[in-house]
Amino acid sequence: MELDPTDYQAVLDHARADLVTREAGAHSAEVNVPITNVSAFSPGYDPLRDQPLIADSVAVGAGIRQQVVIEKETTTKEKMTIQEKEMRTSQRYRTDWAPQVPGSAPRGRRQRLGLAFLACVLIIGLTGSASAGGDRDESAVRALGDNFAKAFVQKNAELRASLFTENGTFVTPQGDFIQGDLAMVKDFGSEAQAVNGNTQAAFSNYRIRFIKPDVAVADALLTLHNVTGPDGSVIPVIPVNFFYVASRHGNQWLIEDGRAHFAPAPANSMTSQK
Repeated sequence: MELDPTDYQAVLDHARADLVTREAGAHSAEVNVPITNVSAFSPGYDPLRDQPLIADSVAVGAGIRQQVVIEKETTTKEKMTIQEKEMRTSQRYRTDWAPQVPGSAPRGRRQRLGLAFLACVLIIGLTGSASAGGDRDESAVRALGDNFAKAFVQKNAELRASLFTENGTFVTPQGDFIQGDLAMVKDFGSEAQAVNGNTQAAFSNYRIRFIKPDVAVADALLTLHNVTGPDGSVIPVIPVNFFYVASRHGNQWLIEDGRAHFAPAPANSMTSQK
Protein backbone atom coordinates (compact mmCIF):
# COMPACT_ATOMS: atom_id res chain seq x y z
CA MET A 1 0.00 0.00 0.00
CA GLU A 2 1.51 3.35 -1.04
CA LEU A 3 1.03 6.57 0.97
CA ASP A 4 0.07 9.63 -0.97
CA PRO A 5 2.67 12.36 -0.35
CA THR A 6 -0.06 14.97 -0.28
CA ASP A 7 -1.96 13.12 2.44
CA TYR A 8 1.21 12.59 4.44
CA GLN A 9 2.10 16.31 4.33
CA ALA A 10 -1.44 17.26 5.40
CA VAL A 11 -1.31 14.86 8.36
CA LEU A 12 2.11 16.17 9.37
CA ASP A 13 0.99 19.81 9.19
CA HIS A 14 -2.11 18.98 11.18
CA ALA A 15 -0.03 17.26 13.88
CA ARG A 16 2.35 20.19 14.12
CA ALA A 17 -0.49 22.71 14.38
CA ASP A 18 -2.22 20.62 17.02
CA LEU A 19 1.05 20.34 18.98
CA VAL A 20 1.57 24.12 18.96
CA THR A 21 -2.04 24.66 20.08
CA ARG A 22 -1.74 22.21 22.97
CA GLU A 23 1.64 23.55 24.08
CA ALA A 24 0.18 27.05 24.22
CA GLY A 25 -2.81 25.79 26.21
CA ALA A 26 -0.58 23.82 28.58
CA HIS A 27 1.63 26.82 29.20
CA SER A 28 -1.32 29.10 29.98
CA ALA A 29 -3.18 26.61 32.20
CA GLU A 30 0.00 25.12 33.74
CA VAL A 31 -1.27 21.59 33.10
CA ASN A 32 0.28 18.59 31.46
CA VAL A 33 -1.24 17.86 28.03
CA PRO A 34 -0.53 14.49 26.49
CA ILE A 35 -0.17 14.29 22.74
CA THR A 36 -2.76 11.83 21.34
CA ASN A 37 -3.46 13.09 17.82
CA VAL A 38 -0.41 11.49 16.35
CA SER A 39 0.01 7.78 17.02
CA ALA A 40 0.89 4.61 15.23
CA PHE A 41 -2.75 4.26 14.20
CA SER A 42 -3.09 7.76 12.74
CA PRO A 43 -3.68 7.90 9.01
CA GLY A 44 -0.46 8.46 7.07
CA TYR A 45 1.77 7.63 10.09
CA ASP A 46 5.38 6.92 9.06
CA PRO A 47 7.55 5.41 11.85
CA LEU A 48 10.78 6.52 10.22
CA ARG A 49 9.74 10.14 9.91
CA ASP A 50 7.08 10.73 12.53
CA GLN A 51 8.73 8.99 15.53
CA PRO A 52 11.51 11.61 15.89
CA LEU A 53 8.91 14.40 15.54
CA ILE A 54 6.73 12.89 18.27
CA ALA A 55 9.76 12.37 20.52
CA ASP A 56 10.78 15.99 19.98
CA SER A 57 7.23 17.09 20.72
CA VAL A 58 7.13 15.06 23.93
CA ALA A 59 10.52 16.44 24.97
CA VAL A 60 9.32 19.96 24.27
CA GLY A 61 6.17 19.31 26.29
CA ALA A 62 8.19 17.89 29.17
CA GLY A 63 10.49 20.89 29.10
CA ILE A 64 7.51 23.20 29.16
CA ARG A 65 6.02 21.30 32.12
CA GLN A 66 9.35 21.40 33.98
CA GLN A 67 9.65 25.13 33.29
CA VAL A 68 6.10 25.66 34.52
CA VAL A 69 6.84 23.73 37.74
CA ILE A 70 10.08 25.66 38.30
CA GLU A 71 8.34 28.99 37.66
CA LYS A 72 5.53 27.95 40.04
CA GLU A 73 8.03 26.99 42.78
CA THR A 74 9.98 30.21 42.25
CA THR A 75 6.79 32.25 42.46
CA THR A 76 5.76 30.43 45.67
CA LYS A 77 9.16 31.07 47.29
CA GLU A 78 9.04 34.73 46.28
CA LYS A 79 5.56 35.05 47.79
CA MET A 80 6.75 33.43 51.05
CA THR A 81 9.79 35.75 51.19
CA ILE A 82 7.57 38.79 50.63
CA GLN A 83 5.14 37.63 53.33
CA GLU A 84 8.01 37.14 55.82
CA LYS A 85 9.34 40.63 55.08
CA GLU A 86 5.87 42.07 55.52
CA MET A 87 5.47 40.25 58.87
CA ARG A 88 8.84 41.52 60.16
CA THR A 89 8.05 45.03 58.99
CA SER A 90 4.63 44.87 60.65
CA GLN A 91 6.11 43.64 63.95
CA ARG A 92 8.81 46.31 63.87
CA TYR A 93 6.20 48.93 63.17
CA ARG A 94 4.03 47.78 66.07
CA THR A 95 7.04 47.74 68.40
CA ASP A 96 8.81 50.93 67.42
CA TRP A 97 6.05 53.03 65.98
CA ALA A 98 3.04 52.15 68.10
CA PRO A 99 0.63 55.08 68.07
CA GLN A 100 0.50 57.05 71.31
CA VAL A 101 -2.31 59.03 72.74
CA PRO A 102 -1.56 62.74 72.40
CA GLY A 103 -0.10 64.04 75.65
CA SER A 104 0.57 60.54 77.07
CA ALA A 105 4.38 60.94 77.05
CA PRO A 106 4.43 64.18 79.09
CA ARG A 107 1.81 62.72 81.41
CA GLY A 108 3.93 59.58 81.91
CA ARG A 109 7.01 61.66 82.70
CA ARG A 110 5.05 63.72 85.19
CA GLN A 111 3.78 60.56 86.87
CA ARG A 112 7.29 59.12 87.13
CA LEU A 113 8.63 62.39 88.53
CA GLY A 114 5.76 62.47 91.01
CA LEU A 115 6.47 58.91 92.16
CA ALA A 116 10.19 59.66 92.51
CA PHE A 117 9.43 62.77 94.54
CA LEU A 118 7.02 60.82 96.77
CA ALA A 119 9.66 58.13 97.35
CA CYS A 120 12.21 60.77 98.34
CA VAL A 121 9.74 62.36 100.76
CA LEU A 122 9.00 58.96 102.33
CA ILE A 123 12.69 58.15 102.69
CA ILE A 124 13.43 61.53 104.22
CA GLY A 125 10.45 61.16 106.52
CA LEU A 126 11.50 57.70 107.67
CA THR A 127 15.09 58.82 108.17
CA GLY A 128 13.94 61.86 110.09
CA SER A 129 11.61 59.76 112.23
CA ALA A 130 14.34 57.23 112.99
CA SER A 131 16.78 60.02 113.82
CA ALA A 132 14.23 61.76 116.03
CA GLY A 133 13.41 58.47 117.79
CA GLY A 134 17.11 57.77 118.31
CA ASP A 135 17.67 61.25 119.74
CA ARG A 136 14.78 60.84 122.17
CA ASP A 137 16.04 57.45 123.32
CA GLU A 138 19.57 58.75 123.80
CA SER A 139 18.25 61.69 125.79
CA ALA A 140 16.24 59.30 127.97
CA VAL A 141 19.31 57.14 128.62
CA ARG A 142 21.37 60.22 129.43
CA ALA A 143 18.64 61.45 131.79
CA LEU A 144 19.08 58.34 133.93
CA GLY A 145 22.59 59.45 134.87
CA ASP A 146 21.60 63.10 135.35
CA ASN A 147 18.70 62.14 137.65
CA PHE A 148 20.98 59.79 139.59
CA ALA A 149 23.34 62.71 140.32
CA LYS A 150 20.47 65.05 141.27
CA ALA A 151 18.93 62.46 143.59
CA PHE A 152 22.34 62.07 145.28
CA VAL A 153 22.54 65.81 146.02
CA GLN A 154 18.90 65.82 147.17
CA LYS A 155 19.55 62.83 149.50
CA ASN A 156 16.63 61.08 147.85
CA ALA A 157 17.47 57.38 148.06
CA GLU A 158 14.03 56.30 146.78
CA LEU A 159 14.39 58.39 143.62
CA ARG A 160 17.82 56.93 142.92
CA ALA A 161 16.48 53.37 143.40
CA SER A 162 13.49 54.07 141.11
CA LEU A 163 15.90 54.63 138.21
CA PHE A 164 16.69 50.89 138.27
CA THR A 165 14.57 47.92 137.28
CA GLU A 166 12.90 45.99 140.08
CA ASN A 167 15.75 43.49 140.26
CA GLY A 168 18.45 45.86 139.04
CA THR A 169 22.01 45.61 140.30
CA PHE A 170 24.60 48.18 141.29
CA VAL A 171 28.23 48.11 142.37
CA THR A 172 29.24 51.06 144.57
CA PRO A 173 32.60 52.86 144.20
CA GLN A 174 33.74 51.03 147.34
CA GLY A 175 32.98 47.70 145.61
CA ASP A 176 29.72 46.78 147.39
CA PHE A 177 27.22 44.80 145.30
CA ILE A 178 23.54 45.52 145.87
CA GLN A 179 20.43 44.27 144.10
CA GLY A 180 16.76 45.19 144.23
CA ASP A 181 14.85 48.28 145.40
CA LEU A 182 15.04 47.63 149.14
CA ALA A 183 18.79 47.02 149.17
CA MET A 184 19.41 50.09 147.06
CA VAL A 185 17.24 52.36 149.20
CA LYS A 186 19.13 51.21 152.30
CA ASP A 187 22.60 51.69 150.81
CA PHE A 188 21.81 54.97 149.07
CA GLY A 189 20.28 56.31 152.30
CA SER A 190 23.53 55.80 154.19
CA GLU A 191 25.37 57.99 151.67
CA ALA A 192 23.29 61.01 152.62
CA GLN A 193 25.82 61.87 155.35
CA ALA A 194 28.37 62.69 152.63
CA VAL A 195 26.20 65.44 151.22
CA ASN A 196 26.38 68.99 152.57
CA GLY A 197 25.08 72.34 151.47
CA ASN A 198 27.95 72.86 149.01
CA THR A 199 27.91 69.39 147.49
CA GLN A 200 27.50 69.15 143.75
CA ALA A 201 27.28 66.20 141.39
CA ALA A 202 27.20 66.13 137.59
CA PHE A 203 27.72 63.69 134.72
CA SER A 204 29.85 64.47 131.67
CA ASN A 205 31.64 62.76 128.78
CA TYR A 206 28.67 60.56 127.93
CA ARG A 207 29.35 57.74 125.50
CA ILE A 208 26.13 55.92 124.61
CA ARG A 209 25.87 52.94 122.32
CA PHE A 210 22.68 51.09 121.42
CA ILE A 211 23.14 47.31 121.40
CA LYS A 212 19.55 46.95 120.26
CA PRO A 213 16.81 49.52 119.67
CA ASP A 214 15.67 48.93 123.25
CA VAL A 215 19.05 48.23 124.92
CA ALA A 216 21.80 50.80 125.44
CA VAL A 217 25.18 50.94 127.14
CA ALA A 218 26.32 54.21 128.71
CA ASP A 219 29.75 55.20 129.92
CA ALA A 220 30.23 58.57 131.61
CA LEU A 221 32.18 60.48 134.19
CA LEU A 222 30.45 61.45 137.44
CA THR A 223 32.22 64.32 139.21
CA LEU A 224 31.42 65.03 142.87
CA HIS A 225 32.35 68.39 144.41
CA ASN A 226 32.62 69.30 148.10
CA VAL A 227 31.73 65.91 149.50
CA THR A 228 32.05 65.28 153.24
CA GLY A 229 34.45 62.45 153.96
CA PRO A 230 34.13 59.82 156.69
CA ASP A 231 36.43 61.87 158.90
CA GLY A 232 34.27 64.98 158.42
CA SER A 233 36.68 66.75 156.07
CA VAL A 234 35.39 68.20 152.83
CA ILE A 235 36.80 66.69 149.68
CA PRO A 236 36.88 69.21 146.80
CA VAL A 237 36.70 66.81 143.87
CA ILE A 238 35.98 63.12 143.51
CA PRO A 239 35.88 61.76 139.94
CA VAL A 240 33.91 58.54 139.44
CA ASN A 241 33.76 56.41 136.30
CA PHE A 242 30.15 55.40 135.93
CA PHE A 243 29.00 52.62 133.64
CA TYR A 244 25.43 51.35 133.23
CA VAL A 245 23.23 49.24 130.98
CA ALA A 246 19.74 50.56 130.30
CA SER A 247 16.71 48.98 128.67
CA ARG A 248 13.41 50.34 127.53
CA HIS A 249 10.24 49.16 129.24
CA GLY A 250 7.31 50.54 127.30
CA ASN A 251 7.94 54.28 127.10
CA GLN A 252 10.37 54.32 130.03
CA TRP A 253 14.09 53.62 130.16
CA LEU A 254 15.51 51.99 133.32
CA ILE A 255 18.95 50.89 134.51
CA GLU A 256 19.48 47.14 134.49
CA ASP A 257 22.98 47.24 135.97
CA GLY A 258 25.30 50.04 137.14
CA ARG A 259 28.99 50.06 138.04
CA ALA A 260 30.81 52.96 139.74
CA HIS A 261 34.58 53.10 140.21
CA PHE A 262 36.75 55.87 141.58
CA ALA A 263 38.80 57.41 138.82
CA PRO A 264 42.49 58.19 139.41
CA ALA A 265 42.71 61.28 141.64
CA PRO A 266 44.72 62.62 144.52
CA ALA A 267 44.33 60.39 147.55
CA ASN A 268 41.62 61.31 150.01
CA SER A 269 39.60 59.72 152.79
CA MET A 270 36.86 58.60 150.40
CA THR A 271 39.07 56.93 147.80
CA SER A 272 41.27 55.30 150.40
CA GLN A 273 38.31 53.76 152.24
CA LYS A 274 38.07 49.99 151.91
